[in-house]
Amino acid sequence: MLANTTYDLALPALLQYLQDQSAVLSTPVDIPYAKGPCYGYIFLKERTITECQIQAQDGTILYRGQRAYSIVSTRTQWQVRLDSVPDAGTQPMNRLVSGNTSVTFSILDTFVPKATASLDVSILNQYAIKQRVILRTVFAMINGQRSVKRMKEQLNLSSEAIDEALVTLKSMGVIE
Repeated sequence: MLANTTYDLALPALLQYLQDQSAVLSTPVDIPYAKGPCYGYIFLKERTITECQIQAQDGTILYRGQRAYSIVSTRTQWQVRLDSVPDAGTQPMNRLVSGNTSVTFSILDTFVPKATASLDVSILNQYAIKQRVILRTVFAMINGQRSVKRMKEQLNLSSEAIDEALVTLKSMGVIE
């Protein structure tokens, strides 16, 4: 395992520099409502982003997926650890394009999520009302038989909103 190295580069340039290596990228981010410092993480495997998230100081995940990516992608100082990247549990999905570097991020439409626990109201309270409604709606559609594609067909939500909700629900430990 290599030690952390700091790079002062825009994300597209850093991704180009890292080429086909696997790495964990981290950067400090400011989240106004969060108490204490927060950090954004990008898990990179062979030029593919397998996970992107923002965590509070206590380890609580504040954002995941494309919302987290939109916040961290503007950062220019990165701690990079070149080593094995933890499996984020998701398959590459939507294409994100940053400059000349193209990376992927999403959940397979054929995935059939299963509920493993009930949705805890105390956890939901950290999210905005709109996010809570989306999380509850998507969670209500999970029955262990319905695929992500079928949910997207049945719900009047964007594919990105459903993908983000599923990643969030998985991070909460209420689906698998």
